Amino acid sequence: MIFIYHKILVIMSKKAAQTQRKKGKDKAKNTFNKYGKNTTRGVRIKQNELQNEDANKKIKNRGKKDGK
Repeated sequence: MIFIYHKILVIMSKKAAQTQRKKGKDKAKNTFNKYGKNTTRGVRIKQNELQNEDANKKIKNRGKKDGK
C-alpha cells in the first residue's frame, strides 16, 4: 500500500494491513455458535436466558399495572 501525505511518500508493509490473529475468547465464542447450541450445555444456557427474559418481562409488567 502506498499513501502520499503532504508530498511525502509513505509505504506501508504488508503486515501493517493485516488484522490481529484471533485469540481464545473469540474462537470459543465462534465454536459455541457453530456447534454448541444443541448440546446439553447449550440447552442449559438457552433455558437460563429465557428464564431471565421472563423475569424481566414480569418486572416491567408490574410497573404498567400500577398505571404509571
